[in-house]
Amino acid sequence: MKDIVTAVDIINEQAQLERDAQATLPGKFETCTFNQGYIRQPLYACKTCSPPPKDTERDAPETKFQPAGMCYSCSIACHADHVLYELFPKRHFRCDCGVKGKFDEHRCELAVVEKQNVSNKDNCYNHNFIGRYCRCNEEYDPSTEVETMYQCVLCEDWFHERCIGNIPDKFSDFESYACRACVKKHPYIVNQDQRFNIGICRPDEPIYQWIGHGITTDLSSSTQTNSSEEVNSSNSNSAPDTATTSANQTTSTEAITIINNCHSKNTNNKLPDNSINGDTNDKRKRDELADQEEALDVENKPKKSKPERGDMCKNLHGVTKPGELIELFLDESWREGLCQCDKCYRQYKVDGIEFLLHEEKTFEPEEDEDAGKSLMEIGMEQLGKMDRVEALDGLRIYHTMLNQIKPFLQTFKDSGKVVTARDIQSFFDQKRQEREEQKKNRSLS
Repeated sequence: MKDIVTAVDIINEQAQLERDAQATLPGKFETCTFNQGYIRQPLYACKTCSPPPKDTERDAPETKFQPAGMCYSCSIACHADHVLYELFPKRHFRCDCGVKGKFDEHRCELAVVEKQNVSNKDNCYNHNFIGRYCRCNEEYDPSTEVETMYQCVLCEDWFHERCIGNIPDKFSDFESYACRACVKKHPYIVNQDQRFNIGICRPDEPIYQWIGHGITTDLSSSTQTNSSEEVNSSNSNSAPDTATTSANQTTSTEAITIINNCHSKNTNNKLPDNSINGDTNDKRKRDELADQEEALDVENKPKKSKPERGDMCKNLHGVTKPGELIELFLDESWREGLCQCDKCYRQYKVDGIEFLLHEEKTFEPEEDEDAGKSLMEIGMEQLGKMDRVEALDGLRIYHTMLNQIKPFLQTFKDSGKVVTARDIQSFFDQKRQEREEQKKNRSLS
């Protein structure tokens, strides 16, 4: 026997649907964001309109797959009954819904005429648009995913904590994260500011060493070094024996050697003998030392009343050994710690990442004043806004239907029979037929 659904079950289910809708659709969705241009906004991709190619098809020249993303409003107004990927906020993106060649030419219901003659050539796409995330390239299923994921502040991809490395409690309270691929691409964002915490790793491996908050935590050897300690390396070819300490960060030299071109505290205007590993007789090493000493000479020149950007470089050099990579865990107000010397400032613009220098604005849909209200409350409010004659007609129709359906349902209650979907359908079919006959009789008379 099929499960019996009571009126109470239906009411409870409706209430749950309303709560789910309020959580999923918090804002209005009458207007597409296309005319706002390229902005940072929540995005969605459609698996129904743009199914991702199979692994064997991705590199085939005949593959016609076109990645595409849509705004919040189009995800509801145009693709409500489709299977969507939630991509979360992405910067500098203009809605693709209704654009030629996107979403299999699916029509945009919000009718933005300007979409018909553009290509959105400045939009950037990654594997998120086919439902895959992280360097492991796994598919994301919100119904089964239980692991914490972090979004890179640069590429805006999302990464599993297991792929990053288990984050120690002392480093877990960070505001933003920069993945290893982005740090490798933009190494000048790594600096000595105390808000910049460093994770050291090897390609395709989780982080094994954490540097920040005045300590170095080496998970590979289970050692932890305080700022006042000196750690001797067991390998003569490893990093130098003494710890190099900046004003804002203390680290173990077993992990790194910091060479700060513009802020060395060496009063002799020379780099320490142990500042660079290897044979100092090598010409390349000598050239590097000469360059470092020249930079130190510049620092000791009389300070100008208004220091230029070039006097304030915070970059760190020699942070990793060959084959190692860095991930950054950035504490609150970390943007204030970014190096903005002339060279670095120019590089932000050349690489197109000047957005790092300022807090980004993310578009959010206009708040829906009906959010949080039940359908009954919304219906009564709309009834109060209607013309008096229309409102009375609506109430009359409602009471007519109520007076007809109550006796119909009463017969089932008296007989103990279960009401089925077919019974309800038959009731409304009969009422529809009666209305048609009434219209026919009126036309004949």
